[in-house]
Formats: sequence, C-alpha cells, structure tokens
Amino acid sequence: MVLFGPNGSGKSTLIRLIAGELTPQNGTARIGVAVKWQLMTQDHLEGLDKNRSALEVFQKTLSWPEHSCRALLARYGITVELVTRPLGTLSGGQQARLKLALIFAQEPEFLILDEPTNHVDPPTWEAVVEAVKGYSGTVLAITHDREFIDAVAQKLWVIEDRQISVWAGNLSEYLERKE
Repeated sequence: MVLFGPNGSGKSTLIRLIAGELTPQNGTARIGVAVKWQLMTQDHLEGLDKNRSALEVFQKTLSWPEHSCRALLARYGITVELVTRPLGTLSGGQQARLKLALIFAQEPEFLILDEPTNHVDPPTWEAVVEAVKGYSGTVLAITHDREFIDAVAQKLWVIEDRQISVWAGNLSEYLERKE
C-alpha cells in the first residue's frame, strides 16, 4: 500500500509514529510485538556508520560469512570494487541498493519505505520496483513518485483534510475516478 497526500499532510509524521520514533499526542501507535519490521528512510544510510564498508555492515548486522555477504551485495549491484569502500563514498543509488539488500536480508514481515526512489538512478529505480513487487510481506510506502506508485500500489491510503481514506488500486485509477 502507498500513503499518498500533499506535502505537509503528515505522511512522514505518521510513519515516524508507527516506527515509534515519535509519541502520539493522543492514543497509541505501535507495531505488533512479534512483527519483524524494517524502515527505509529518505537518508539511506541513517543508523549506519558511514565510515564502515558494506561488507563490514553486512557481516556485523547479519552474522553471515563473507562469501554470503558478497554474493548478496553483488545481486544488488554492489560490486567487488565497492564492497570495501566506506558507505559515505557510495553514490545515492548505490546507497539505496545497499539499504534494500540489508533490509530484505533481514526478512521483515512489514516494510516501511519513505521516499525510496528519491535520488536514485534508473537502474536503482527498477531494482526498488522489482524488490517491492517480489516482496511477500506488507509494504507501506510514502512517495511522490507517481510512476512508482502506479507500478507497485494495489491499495492507497489517501490523506485529505487530516483524514485517511482507503482506495483499492493505483494512483492513476484514483485520480481518474476523482475527476
């Protein structure tokens, strides 16, 4: 599903509430205790040491052997030349692919994506779309990328006038019906 609404409507605030980064003024917001979830923020390296390499981060986070980490990184376009470079030296697209690989390797049941296609090149955009389409868990994506929404959305949560309504279908269908 995709959370859609104008700038300033509270989309990022809502996901920060869901993720427990903010406390609601009224009521509660939480993810089920046993639900494995991951958040991909607009800053793809948020929470990661930018001076560490992709290989170091993967080995530390996943406790996998080096060859397994290298194989997964290669599937996401992090080549032999890149696996030992500091994360901070990678391009935006490389950082996004690295973060996707790390997230999917942890096998979450619920995935929150905040503007996953911002600042990525066309091959990375395609990789994000394919990863989301092939994912068997629940995805909540927040994006202004209309092409991405049409490619992946089966359901929209639309924020209008501080209310959320649910729409079955993609953005183009929603906008056509609204007109």
